[in-house]
Amino acid sequence: MYRKRMICFSCFICIVVLVILAMLGQMPLKGEEISFAQNYDELQLYVQYSAGAEPINIWKDEDCFYFFLPANVGRGVSFKNLQSEDSIVIAGNAYQQNDNIWNEIPFDTACNMQLTIAGEVLPEQKVVFMHSENLPAVFIETDSGTVEAIHSDKTIKEKARGSLINEQGFCEFRGGHRIY
Repeated sequence: MYRKRMICFSCFICIVVLVILAMLGQMPLKGEEISFAQNYDELQLYVQYSAGAEPINIWKDEDCFYFFLPANVGRGVSFKNLQSEDSIVIAGNAYQQNDNIWNEIPFDTACNMQLTIAGEVLPEQKVVFMHSENLPAVFIETDSGTVEAIHSDKTIKEKARGSLINEQGFCEFRGGHRIY
């Protein structure tokens, strides 16, 4: 009986270790440096998933900025690329680095935002937060930072890391590959 318990306990420990190792392989790299925003064009929202955080870049169309948020990101949405002394006011609510803004985002509505960088208040801009429902999200990060070169010339090969987050907010895939 004692031997059976020890075998079961050993199997349990092995499973726990394997799960921890698998989770560590999916966590964002701690050594990654965040490029701090100096203007509206460089703002990034970070969405928290079971496997780590992914940046969402701001997109500008004429006189309005947009953030397109994937499904099921309610665990955490924050501006990580603001310095600790910087702030942003969106629809009258002030936020700083790492503040979770999920519950206060005015979706599908143009609202005012104003960014303060190193004590300088930048001119007010319009922003719209869009949110997809029931759609998975794909995040691709290349060594160069963009996929422009790959799109322009199909002979170019570049290392990339990608994540596939399902519509429930769980990581289905995370890894590195060459893309063409």
